[in-house]
Amino acid sequence: MDQKLHQPSVTIVIPPLNKRENVDELLSAVLRQAANGVSLEVIVADGGSADGTRECVRIWKGKAPVQLISAKGARGLAGDVLDATRHTRADIVVVTDGDLSHGELRSC
Repeated sequence: MDQKLHQPSVTIVIPPLNKRENVDELLSAVLRQAANGVSLEVIVADGGSADGTRECVRIWKGKAPVQLISAKGARGLAGDVLDATRHTRADIVVVTDGDLSHGELRSC
């Protein structure tokens, strides 16, 4: 998908520090939320993962509207989220955790 031509309606920001084991399930669940007339982009704001999280997200970049932002984690979770919002092109921004603690995503 050409992300330059893709104008998303909603951006989902995910700050997943060291959550490699969750990346595939989480991104699959989030991307399933796209409904008719709603286009999504996902911005993963990684604050310095050392477990391969970034590498897993990079694989998704080639097959879905997913961006990886190296947020550096210097300002914590909130700072990572704010860094990600600077890269969004949508009018609506939603934030979810990277640990699958939001059960509604798992049940979709």
